[in-house]
Amino acid sequence: MEKLVITKDYQGIVDDGYRYKLNGNLISATSIDIQLDKGLYVQGFIEAGRSIKADGFIKAGGSIEAGEGILAQLAITCNGTLKAKLGIYSGVCAWKEPTEAEQTITCGKLDGTVKYGTLKLIESE
Repeated sequence: MEKLVITKDYQGIVDDGYRYKLNGNLISATSIDIQLDKGLYVQGFIEAGRSIKADGFIKAGGSIEAGEGILAQLAITCNGTLKAKLGIYSGVCAWKEPTEAEQTITCGKLDGTVKYGTLKLIESE
């Protein structure tokens, strides 16, 4: 099975100006590769059987879970659990010097290891 590639032409993606938005959930049995020129907000949860990789920031109204690792070139935010078996990396980009906020991993609960980025735990909604 091939990885799920998310581009601006992906069904259900809406350009919100400063980000892209997807109503509902984003689910793949394999990997999710988010190839957008802005960050992505998923109203529900994001779940990948393998890895999640994003060219910008990732934000989910629910949880973000990956069977392997999560790599975002900018911040990672979710209201629920952030889970990855092989590590979580935020603010790792080669095209700009990320700010402190762009290196932040914000979640209600962490199930995994932050390998790069600053963890901020919040109260789950």
